[in-house]
Amino acid sequence: MTIRSEIDVPDDATSGTTTTKFVEYEFTIFIEPCIVNTYIATLEVADISYNIGATELANISPYVFDEDPVCNYPETVTLTNLPVFVTHNAPTTDDFTVPYSDNLDIIGSYVVTIRSEISVPDDYTKTTFTTMFDEHDFVVFIEPCLVSTYEATKQVIAIVYNVNQETLTDGHYIFDEDPVCNYPETVTVTNLPPWANHNEGTSDFTIPQNNDLDLIGEYTVTLKSEIQVPKDHTKSIYTPMIVEYDFVIQVEECLVDTYTADKVIDSISYNIGAPDLTSEKYSFVEDPVCNYPETVTL
Repeated sequence: MTIRSEIDVPDDATSGTTTTKFVEYEFTIFIEPCIVNTYIATLEVADISYNIGATELANISPYVFDEDPVCNYPETVTLTNLPVFVTHNAPTTDDFTVPYSDNLDIIGSYVVTIRSEISVPDDYTKTTFTTMFDEHDFVVFIEPCLVSTYEATKQVIAIVYNVNQETLTDGHYIFDEDPVCNYPETVTVTNLPPWANHNEGTSDFTIPQNNDLDLIGEYTVTLKSEIQVPKDHTKSIYTPMIVEYDFVIQVEECLVDTYTADKVIDSISYNIGAPDLTSEKYSFVEDPVCNYPETVTL
């Protein structure tokens, strides 16, 4: 800037004319940057805890970084190791959201570093800057899905099979968690007869066609399902939840629709004194064939 000072000096005693005398010079005004004494987190991110299967955690764990005095330099916030399933809401609300998830594989703890920095000009030229920053860690805990109850919502009551009937598939069962967490089930079957099959993929049983009459009877089978629920995010201790009950396989008699003479002896003609005579064969047949022992009386 230029500053000038002037005076009017009379030329004579009459002061009819004057001569202007002046002095001027330049000086500079330097507008220096705002001076920040400290830059710190006045509100740190609180640890985040979310249970798998729970509703969304929205706008949680806000944070604030402040200058002293307040100069309003733009801040740059970076996060290291923030899990992909956590949303950083910046710069709108400067906090975090954990959307709903049913992914059991993400159970665990995640240490995250948040850092905020400002660049403060060293002088009015703004050619060099001093970075001021603050950072701290917080933890995201992804806890197990909380199962309230585990029960058999569809039970096998009894499977009834008649000897020699066609292959039978029956006894569909369902075990359910509430709420549904999809922990892996381990299903075990005890005392299942060797001629019956357990179909784990479809959760039922198959009895192939069998004509053995010795199987007729009642067989008690135990069905057990178990899930292992982690106690916390460390997955070091598990709590078993078990449902177990008995059901019966009843093998009933073979059902004969008709029993008829297949080969009939109409008559036997023998002459006295003739050699031994053997008649034609006779036979009786079941439909279907059950192979019950025959008792023939004459």
